[in-house]
Amino acid sequence: MPSARLTDALCQEVNRRRDFDYSLQPPEAAIDPSEDEVSINAAIVLREQFSRDSPAVHGFFDALVGLLSGSALTYENATSETPCWLASPG
Repeated sequence: MPSARLTDALCQEVNRRRDFDYSLQPPEAAIDPSEDEVSINAAIVLREQFSRDSPAVHGFFDALVGLLSGSALTYENATSETPCWLASPG
């Protein structure tokens, strides 16, 4: 039985070949602006709960909070101390 990720990739490719090509949408497309504060607070709470023992999980939630709050790390504002996987060019 194929994994969910593989199934999604296969379905996306079948749809692309049928000219049903769906572009990826930014988070703003899924989250109503009136829910910004709640979404940011929820991501912060999740970061505190699940990232205590894992720098990778902490980095993921930092990126998520940055994306939701508009202060996301970009290639242009990265420093020499920024891990390469966080600041790879677009």
